Amino acid sequence: SNSASAAMNLYSCVNSCGSSGSELGNINLFHRGCCHNERGDVNSFKSPMQVNREKGFVCVKKENGQECSLDMIKQKYATAKREESKVANEECLAAEDSKIYACPVYLSHCEKFHQRKGTQKSPLRVLELFSGIGSGSLTLKKLRIPLHTVVHCDHDPIANEVCKFNHQRDGIRHVYIDTFEEIYGERSVPDEGMVAELVDDYGPFDLVLAGAPCSNYSGINAKRDASCANAQYLPNVGKLITKLNSIQKKRGMTHGVLFLSENVVFK
Repeated sequence: SNSASAAMNLYSCVNSCGSSGSELGNINLFHRGCCHNERGDVNSFKSPMQVNREKGFVCVKKENGQECSLDMIKQKYATAKREESKVANEECLAAEDSKIYACPVYLSHCEKFHQRKGTQKSPLRVLELFSGIGSGSLTLKKLRIPLHTVVHCDHDPIANEVCKFNHQRDGIRHVYIDTFEEIYGERSVPDEGMVAELVDDYGPFDLVLAGAPCSNYSGINAKRDASCANAQYLPNVGKLITKLNSIQKKRGMTHGVLFLSENVVFK
C-alpha cells in the first residue's frame, strides 16, 4: 500500500534496521542514514526512527492536507514492518550472521584465537570429518599451512578414491576412515574409548574440519526432520569436538582444538 511504502521510506528499510516490538530500530546493528533516503542523521549511526524519537517526533510532513501525528507514524511503521517481513526478513530481526558477529561469546573466542598467533610451532594434525574429495585439507595446502597428518572420514568410496588422488605424493600422512561411527560410536554421546584411541593413534589434533549433512535443517527443505538419524551428524560433530578437547587437555595439550564446520544455520 502507499501508506506502508511511505512509512518504510521514512522509518525503516530492508536491512534489518527495525526490531520486533520496538519503534527505535535495532541499535545493535550499525547503519547509516543513506539507506533511509538520507532522512535520518547521516552523520551518526542512528535510524530515522531513533532521531525522531529523540526530537519528540517533530513531524512537518503533511499527507492529504493533515499533519502527521505520533499515532499515525507508529501505525504506519507497524504496517511497514509487517509488509517488509514478507519480502525481506523475519519481522525486521537482525540477520543471523550479524547476531553471531555481535555476540559476546563469539567475540571472546575471536580474542582467544588471535592470542594464539605465532604459538603453533609444528605442522598441524587435522581431523577432516565428512571429507568428501578432501577439498578442506587441499585448501590448507594451497594456503601453505604445514600439515603433518590428516585423518579423512567419509562413507563414500568414490569420494575417498578422488581424495586419495588429490593428495598423492605430498609428503603428508593421510589416513582414511570409512564411517563417522568408527570414530564416534553408535550412541548419542561420543564413545570416550574410541575417541581416545583416535588421539593415541593419530593425534593430538590441532584442527577439525567438518561438513556434516544439513538437508534436515535447511530452510528450503519442506520435509526437514531434525529427529531422523541422518540429522544427528551435525550436532554430534559438536559433541565430538567437546570430547576431543577434554581428552587432549587431560593429556597435557595446552590449547583447545580449532575447528571449522561448514553448514546451515540451525536452532
